[in-house]
Formats: sequence, C-alpha cells, structure tokens
Amino acid sequence: MYRLPPALQTLIWLNVAVYFLDDALFDHALAHWLALYSFGPAEPGTPGFEPWQLLTYGFIHGGFLHLFVNLFGLAMFGGDVERAWGSRRFVAYYFVCVLAAGLTQEAYAWLAGAPGVSFGASGGLFGVLLAFAVLFPQRRIVLLVVPLAIMLFSPYPMVGAFGGVFALLVGAAVAYPRRWILLPLVPVPMPARLFVTLYGLAELFLGVTGTQAGVAHFAHLGGLLGGWLMIRYAKLPRPVD
Repeated sequence: MYRLPPALQTLIWLNVAVYFLDDALFDHALAHWLALYSFGPAEPGTPGFEPWQLLTYGFIHGGFLHLFVNLFGLAMFGGDVERAWGSRRFVAYYFVCVLAAGLTQEAYAWLAGAPGVSFGASGGLFGVLLAFAVLFPQRRIVLLVVPLAIMLFSPYPMVGAFGGVFALLVGAAVAYPRRWILLPLVPVPMPARLFVTLYGLAELFLGVTGTQAGVAHFAHLGGLLGGWLMIRYAKLPRPVD
C-alpha cells in the first residue's frame, strides 16, 4: 500500500485542518487574517499586508475543490521528492517555494498596479512539480485530454470539419441546456521534464495575457523560480533516475 512520508502527511493534514476549522468554527476569520494581501495601504475591510502572510497564505484555500486539487498534486508528486531528499530538506524546499511564490505575486501586483489577495498551496505545489521533474526527468506522466480540444486547435485542413462539430455542440448546449454530453478522454503520456516545461510556459502565457482572471499565475511561476534557486544553489541531490 502506498504510504505518504511523514512531512508530506503533516503538510496535507495541516491544510485540511485549517480549511475545515476556518469554515466550521471561525467563520472564515482565519482566511481573513492569514491570506496574502498586496503591499501598500490596506483596502477597506481588510487587515492589509503583514509579513507572516508570505507563508500562512499557503494554508488558505478558496473552496473544497481548490483544496483538493492542490493536495492531490502534493500527494501525487511530493512523496517521491521527500523520500529522495529527506523530510528536513523537503520541508525547507517547500516553504522556500511558498515564500518565493508569494513574493513574486506581490511584485507582480505592485508593478501591474493590481492589488488583491492571494491564497493556496499552488506555489509550493509548483515547486514540488519542478523537483519531481529534476529528480525523475524520464518518469512518465499521463495527461487525460479531450480529443475535441486537439481537433479544434489542429493545424491540419480537417480543422474546418471539426469546427462544424464544435458549432453543433454549441447549438445543442443552447437548445438543451440541461442535457449532459460525455466527451471521451485520451491519455497522452510524456516525460516529467516535458510536462513541467509545458506547464510553466502555459502559466507564463496565461499570466502575461491576463487569461483566467482570478488565478495567481505569477505565484505559480514564483514557486517554480524558488524551486530552481534552491536546487541550483542549495546543492540538493539530483537526479535519481
């Protein structure tokens, strides 16, 4: 049976505990004080920026799905990283990534003149993804992709025909808004190194173009940056296979 190593278990249970305590007992007061606010004067009704938020925001989540996705990713990739480096190195690495992600998001908010609030373990997760790709560069990761998305963005001439299929699907959605449509998923295997590279480029594109408003893409990139700096200058062991 697959068993998570101790530090990763503790991180996961701390995130779960903070989420449910905040929701059930504190009426989201924890999120109010522990989330990461932008530098500068406090917005009305908020505590404003405090130094501890650069770490505590990593334990705050905006909903159960947000929590589940981040913790699922940590459970999937963090175990092998902790076993390769040991618990102390893993914890230090994780929190450096969280800190780097928070600082990067703060810098972006200041430069772009877009103050806001950030929360979630995504910065740490992206750092863990990078560590996994460095330690296990040829390990296979399987993505489940909807074929229609491939068809629509295909450079081949058949794209016109698939565009017609897409138009039919849109028409069906308008005519039958409550009808369910099941799209098959195609497994696309790729090496861990390629997966992280593509994911990082996608985050950079989404952040620069402002796509997916409300998602802290530059925090994700900051987690990757913090992880890269740690691996390069802290002389962490690499690669395993």
